[in-house]
Amino acid sequence: MQKIKKLSKKLLFVIMFACSVLSLFIIYIYFIIVYIGDHDRIVNGIRVPGILCFNCWENYKINYSKLLEKATINDAKSIKRIVLLDFDGAYSYHHGGVIVDLIGIIGEDKFIQSLTTISSEQKRNVTAYIRVGLEYGSNPNFKGKTLKEAFPKIYIFLN
Repeated sequence: MQKIKKLSKKLLFVIMFACSVLSLFIIYIYFIIVYIGDHDRIVNGIRVPGILCFNCWENYKINYSKLLEKATINDAKSIKRIVLLDFDGAYSYHHGGVIVDLIGIIGEDKFIQSLTTISSEQKRNVTAYIRVGLEYGSNPNFKGKTLKEAFPKIYIFLN
């Protein structure tokens, strides 16, 4: 009888632990789906693909939309942080488009001011993001323009 009681207590503990882990997993999945999601959102006029937000959360644990929102209101630290995020593949194209739109909102001077301390390698990365953003982005104000044509001050700063 004692063995059955001990076994019951152990089984109850295992079941409670498993339920706790499952609950945390469900909450995490709910957070990913609802809070980050896979749908596009508009942040102060900038279209942000949901997959970019999801990738940013998965890789950096950063809420891309909130960081972008701060950047669009001229927060220099947020501008620098979002611009220097590193993405691969299709994510880099989306990120480049967001950067181009961000520059369109904050202006070249604020963009340059926020990035004055970046390294040469970081400048090359920023240049690549802006170029793909200009080429593949959807902003009609900059579509088809080169970096030098669209953002002459930034072109000088980055070169």
